[in-house]
Amino acid sequence: MSDIVELLRLPKKAQVNQRVFTKDIVVAADAKGKEKTLLEKSISTVYLVGVLNESTTGLWAFDDGNYMYREIQVYLIALKDASKVKSLNEELQRVFPNPAVMIYKYENQYMIGTAMKRLNKVEKGKTVIDSLQTTSWFSLDDSHKSLIERIDYNRKNLKDLYEYIDYVASAEYVLRVTKRIPEIIDFSIKSKSVMIQRLVDERNKLLAQEDEESSMQGKMRCHMKIQEIEQKLETFR
Repeated sequence: MSDIVELLRLPKKAQVNQRVFTKDIVVAADAKGKEKTLLEKSISTVYLVGVLNESTTGLWAFDDGNYMYREIQVYLIALKDASKVKSLNEELQRVFPNPAVMIYKYENQYMIGTAMKRLNKVEKGKTVIDSLQTTSWFSLDDSHKSLIERIDYNRKNLKDLYEYIDYVASAEYVLRVTKRIPEIIDFSIKSKSVMIQRLVDERNKLLAQEDEESSMQGKMRCHMKIQEIEQKLETFR
């Protein structure tokens, strides 16, 4: 079993090691053309490593007619080509209707993909993706090990558990930028991650602009704005 799967500390009853063949995913996806090429060129192996449901976790299922969390599936996906991993995550999340945690591995790096899904009111048994999320690629340094170990299974129900895993995935971006694991990981981490992303994007644009500025005055203006952004980022540390 992979180191990252061990860090998840899945309940013993939830642990499985079932191979899922790429050809079967292609058939399930009814993939043709670009989608078929994406799956075949990207995936090396896929293993279902965790099945989280009422009997394996002791948590209640959740079904309110719009969202259904009766089973969360955890997959470990080794890649041979990671250049289109975000597109791959979207395709795989579409293929597997259950709430799914995708753990991608490429060489010695990992990425976690999640998707919030609601029931398809038109096609029974299918789901619609509300939002997708992937972490950055990360190695299993001490900080990331500690972050993953923050996942616990003492939640209200399976929906609450999946949302918490999604929050932990959001916290990875905060960790990457601030070099610290957020003390509180809850729904607020999503907005915090977005705010940090905007500040980082703005800083990167200013850094590029600073390099292109020919005048010292222009460079100083950019530098001062960059310092202001750095001060704002510091508040998240």
